[in-house]
Amino acid sequence: MKSKFLLNILLSTVWAFVNGSLDVSTFVVGFILGYLVLVLMQPLLGGDRYGYRFFYWIYLFLWFCRELLMSSLRVAKEVIFMNEDRIEPGVIAIPLDFDTEAEVTFTANFITLTPGTLSIDISPDLKTLYIHDMYITDGNVDEQIRQMKEVEHRIKVALGSAEPDYLVRRRRDASSR
Repeated sequence: MKSKFLLNILLSTVWAFVNGSLDVSTFVVGFILGYLVLVLMQPLLGGDRYGYRFFYWIYLFLWFCRELLMSSLRVAKEVIFMNEDRIEPGVIAIPLDFDTEAEVTFTANFITLTPGTLSIDISPDLKTLYIHDMYITDGNVDEQIRQMKEVEHRIKVALGSAEPDYLVRRRRDASSR
């Protein structure tokens, strides 16, 4: 994906020079046109799905903004109304299934940036992430782990080490015929 992104930057730069204008709007138009060219040339270039990953990064960003807003509102409500009955802080060990340190770093940062949760530590083998959460009860630990596994999957898809769910379902449906 890095090579195609760099190729897209090169195409946008060439576009700017051909148009004789080096302003930001020309680079943006060149980037969009270069992106479309790379998506259309995907069968010839091979490799990863650059076009899909780009949209998935946008989707991941929007999803994270939604999660950030929802958790911020929840924590703000707890602070404003001083409802200490529902706050039960604790530490959870989240099992991870990552291949690279970048995936672990992204996940830990996503968790830390979300109000109410904090990444504390990672095991030396990178297979367990310890997080502190404001809302730990006996009944919702499994739900917390499920939510963290969802974050893990979204990050793996964005970084290219997993496929989006719709592609997995499509391949499974095609093989069952």
